[in-house]
Amino acid sequence: MSKIGYFGVFKRFIHQTQKCRQNALFV
Repeated sequence: MSKIGYFGVFKRFIHQTQKCRQNALFV
């Protein structure tokens, strides 16, 4: 896996975590 591809997955993981955190705040 290329570094750029790995970085893309890492960014997507952080984005998902932030979305979950926001949902927890709204609940």
